[in-house]
Amino acid sequence: MWAPLMQRLGDRAFVAIDTVGDAGRSVQTAPITAPADLADWLAEALTALGLARVHLVGASYGGWIALLTALHHSERVVSISLLEPIGLEKLNMARFISWGALCGLAAVSPDPIRRRAAVRLRQSLLNDKRWRRMGLTSYLRHRFRLPQP
Repeated sequence: MWAPLMQRLGDRAFVAIDTVGDAGRSVQTAPITAPADLADWLAEALTALGLARVHLVGASYGGWIALLTALHHSERVVSISLLEPIGLEKLNMARFISWGALCGLAAVSPDPIRRRAAVRLRQSLLNDKRWRRMGLTSYLRHRFRLPQP
């Protein structure tokens, strides 16, 4: 998701951090059992990178983490930009799980069905082979155990 956006930043410095506890390269060294723990984790990651104050950009769950960090570590955050953040409204969990299950089924469906489903589900990444492969791999090999908004 971030690679195409990063290219447009040009010469500006940026860091993309994989969310701890999710599929990716971040290593979890302490339990994360509450939302504030996520903000603490990001603040610690920023410290490890030598970044005192930052402009945070987050999408979906990452947007929620950006909001939590601004709330719990406001001295570290210059600004936040949110792309479809979760946690601003009450989540209809049944609808969200149904949407996720349908996206998962569409990802393994034949091309014509998948293309139509991508439009109906408003999920264009279903048509991107690299993202589909990465999503299926993380779904099959990763267990998500982080606090939910």
